[in-house]
Amino acid sequence: MMDIKNIISDLTDELLEARRNYYSGQIESMSDASYDDKEYYLMSLEAKYPQFSRSDSPTKGVGYKPVSKLPKVTHKTPQLSLDKRYDVEEIIDWARERYSDPIRQMD
Repeated sequence: MMDIKNIISDLTDELLEARRNYYSGQIESMSDASYDDKEYYLMSLEAKYPQFSRSDSPTKGVGYKPVSKLPKVTHKTPQLSLDKRYDVEEIIDWARERYSDPIRQMD
């Protein structure tokens, strides 16, 4: 049976490869749902065993190195993550932190 350190390292490698494929326009190596499930599992392992967390873990950052041939876009507002919110109440709370009346804005 694999030890926790190897599981964390293998998951980190797998997610980094999937992220690299996704952001470089290559064929995706896993579905978004599978990526999210594995990332959530990795986060839980890293929280329980921080001594085995790698500095290049995909849980420590967002995105990937930009592809230089794509046009640069400036957004009027920051494009912040929902931080992997998993239910409606969490999403509403997230929106309330950023907008005065998120429900009205969604209509």
